[in-house]
Amino acid sequence: MPDTPDNEDLDLLQKVVEEVHPQCIVTSAKQDQNIAKFLADLTASDSDKDVGKPEIVLFPNTDFGLEVGKQRILSRQFPFIPSHMTATEKILYLSSVIPFESPLVIRALGGLLKFLDRRRVGIELEESSVVVPILAFKKFVL
Repeated sequence: MPDTPDNEDLDLLQKVVEEVHPQCIVTSAKQDQNIAKFLADLTASDSDKDVGKPEIVLFPNTDFGLEVGKQRILSRQFPFIPSHMTATEKILYLSSVIPFESPLVIRALGGLLKFLDRRRVGIELEESSVVVPILAFKKFVL
């Protein structure tokens, strides 16, 4: 999803959460009051809907840095990119599926890759050198 400004009530973020139904929301520990309140309201346990509520995972703000995110994306081995591609070809290919001109997307994707590396979702029993395979990128449009 491209970088899109949201209003103070975070209506766009609410629509994304309703559409995607995430199990986890990965965010920076450094956030404004509106987002902190939104996340607290989202996970408040005053109803029987706790089963569908996402887990909120907080990472340091540095894990969402623009250059750090670019580095994580470009250094990652993706199964859908042929191994015979040169570094330049890989960058060109990734540029066609990831909007590198959108800094917030790059920062978010970098944080998500860090989350996957730490959690090791689906590969908990594999050696630590094995990374979570990312089979494709999916764009969301609201």
